[in-house]
Amino acid sequence: MAHSPFQPADRSARTASPRVCYMVNRYPLVSHTFIQREIAAVREAGVEVVPVALRGSAADEVLSEGDRRARQETATIRPVSARTLWCAVILPCLRRPRAFVATLFQALRAGRTDLRDIVWNGFYFVEALILWHRCKRSGVRHIHAHFASAPSDLAWLATSFGNRVRSETERPWSWSMTVHGWHEFVAERHHHLREKVADADFVICISDFTRSQLMRQVDPNEWPKLHVRHCGVDPTMFAPRGDARAIPSSILCVGRLDAEKGHLVLVDALRVLRDRGTAATAVFVGSGPFRSVIEDRIRRDGLSDAVQLVGAIGQDDLADHYRRAEVFCLPTFIEGLPVVLMEAMACGLPVVTTPVNGIPELVEDGVTGMLVPPGRSDLLADALESLLSSPSLRASLGEAGRRCVVSEFDIRRIGPSIAELLAGSPGASVREFQSP
Repeated sequence: MAHSPFQPADRSARTASPRVCYMVNRYPLVSHTFIQREIAAVREAGVEVVPVALRGSAADEVLSEGDRRARQETATIRPVSARTLWCAVILPCLRRPRAFVATLFQALRAGRTDLRDIVWNGFYFVEALILWHRCKRSGVRHIHAHFASAPSDLAWLATSFGNRVRSETERPWSWSMTVHGWHEFVAERHHHLREKVADADFVICISDFTRSQLMRQVDPNEWPKLHVRHCGVDPTMFAPRGDARAIPSSILCVGRLDAEKGHLVLVDALRVLRDRGTAATAVFVGSGPFRSVIEDRIRRDGLSDAVQLVGAIGQDDLADHYRRAEVFCLPTFIEGLPVVLMEAMACGLPVVTTPVNGIPELVEDGVTGMLVPPGRSDLLADALESLLSSPSLRASLGEAGRRCVVSEFDIRRIGPSIAELLAGSPGASVREFQSP
């Protein structure tokens, strides 16, 4: 039976290393495997991580052994029991009414004049008190939120309440967040980015592009809080295929089946290639609401024999798909910095993608991959045709891509730098942190 991450920590455990909470919306998910890798690397660097999710994942969303371990050790805020409401919400209201009301007003003010946001922020306030209560019992005083949405709302409110009710002898509460983009920037006022950056101890940005988007919104005095730390992969888990031969003229696309990922552009490019006499095939890995639209386009263009939709798969099986393909393609319209590109490049697979958002920080056109303008199926077909017809070009880009990932996107190197930020927060025990 798994040990509950929110059991009270004994004093010896608390003084051995800093203890922080990682707050995520839903976890584990196949699209959040990078968080699992980050947590493992941060733990290896000496910081104890307590993972908590606003909502847990369903049984059919746990697709790998790593997912199963993460699900066992992750506590969830929802659903909320009557006992939890009494201990975490009602008793604090009765015992510390001024702090309770001040934090509630903080939550409601963030909704501004939008009635829906005000109501939702009221729910977040209740959930934030549950997070505060559990962190307090477990000895956690620093909360790190992934994404500037609901997880950071809870971290912001939980630590605000914690600092209002703590005694002078207790450690201060602190929090931080990782901002990914692009969803946060589409609704930047809704996510209160300016206010959150001002209140947070530090902010991790997954790319220079992400950092620049925050810089344009926040007070310049807050810029030193913004630290670029890429997501990463373990290149030993994603390695080149060795002696195994790839399927000729095969293209792999991994990503959630959403309109923003550009799957239809790849389908159109496959039709262009067929018209030119190149019989390429493609495998789409992922699930999502756009699947039926993609299937309709495949049938309309007569490509049912050329495109396979395999659905979502776990990390245990994903590397085999990378190794069976000759080319990886992600014709996305908007992104943060896709981890699937790192995985493909680590496997020595040449990649074709678009120069949007943070992607040029990973893929250099003609050096570590190929970049085509988003939405241009004709130019995408040109790039794919060049790669499929040239083994030497595939090898050159694949080798350079792997070197790039090994040198700049190895999570085993990135993890310790994130651990240093976490250990240096007011809520962590800086004196006891030892770098590996």
